[in-house]
Amino acid sequence: MRPRRCAAAAAVATHGGIREARIGATYFAAETPLDDVSGNPPEGWGNPSRPGTMTLLSETEAVFTDGAAHEVTFSGAVRAP
Repeated sequence: MRPRRCAAAAAVATHGGIREARIGATYFAAETPLDDVSGNPPEGWGNPSRPGTMTLLSETEAVFTDGAAHEVTFSGAVRAP
């Protein structure tokens, strides 16, 4: 059974760059990690987090968006220990 799409307000961690997101007990890796090459978030993302909306597209894919037109796709779900 395929899960239905579900969106909720969320904050993505930006300290150290945008590399992963946790949704419940599951971690998703950014398909394209974002940073300023020094391990900081890119310009305009804020630090230590960025508020927006996380949309769970499937059991293994999620997309984060915000009001500044930032978008990051996360995939490859791994259950937290």
